[in-house]
Amino acid sequence: MPMRFVALVACLMGCAAASPRSGLPSPDRVVGCLEFRVREIADDTAADLGLVALDYEFANRCRAAVALDLSRMEVAALSAEGEARLLAAHDPRGEIRAGVLDGHSRGREVIGYGPVANAKQLCINLPDGTEALCFRRGAP
Repeated sequence: MPMRFVALVACLMGCAAASPRSGLPSPDRVVGCLEFRVREIADDTAADLGLVALDYEFANRCRAAVALDLSRMEVAALSAEGEARLLAAHDPRGEIRAGVLDGHSRGREVIGYGPVANAKQLCINLPDGTEALCFRRGAP
C-alpha cells in the first residue's frame, strides 16, 4: 500500500509541472515549457530606420526556470516573388542575449529587424527546429 501512495504522489507532482493556466492565452508555438506569441507592431522609430518591430510575448508554463535566448531567433523577409532574405536584429548596444525565465512567469520584448524593404511576409524560425511562424506584413 505505501508504494502505491508514493507512486501516485510522484505522478501527481510530475504531471503538475506544466500548468495550462500559467501560460499565454493563445500561444503561436509551444517549445517545451516555453510558449511564444509573435506579432508585428507599428513603431515609428523602427519604420524610420527601415526596420520592422516584432513584439515577442513568452511564458514559462513550468515550475522550473528555463533558458531563453531571443538572439537565436532567425527572422526572414519574403518578397512578393518569393525571395527570402535573413533580417538582422537591430541591437546597437548589444542588449539581446540569453537569459533565464523563472517558473510560471511571463515576459515581453520588442525587437527591430531589417532591412524590410519590399517584404510582403515575415517568417520567424524559433530555435526548436519546427516549422517557421509566418505572417503577412501588417496582418493583425
